[in-house]
Amino acid sequence: MQEEMTEETSEEVTQEEKPEEGGEAGDKPCWDANPGCGSGECTSICPAYVQRTPCWQFDWKSAMDGMDEMSKTELVKLVRNCSECPVYQEHPEEIKKVMSLILK
Repeated sequence: MQEEMTEETSEEVTQEEKPEEGGEAGDKPCWDANPGCGSGECTSICPAYVQRTPCWQFDWKSAMDGMDEMSKTELVKLVRNCSECPVYQEHPEEIKKVMSLILK
């Protein structure tokens, strides 16, 4: 029951927070520019991606504070690949900050 409520709440947040999508490749958010994010060696999905929040605007500190060690380990695996994301090319400085926070 709690899981169902969390999924519904997450879906509501997703729809409300999704920014306008632009026509240029650089304007695309990660969920459009990199639809396979998290499908590699990592078994978890990026929390920013799930919430449809650009990764450089996501509150990583709060998200990580609520994670168990296994989730943090999976997030580290995921973030190691961020420099290969098409969005990284458009926002390298912002994403480097995210990576340094998570990979510390």
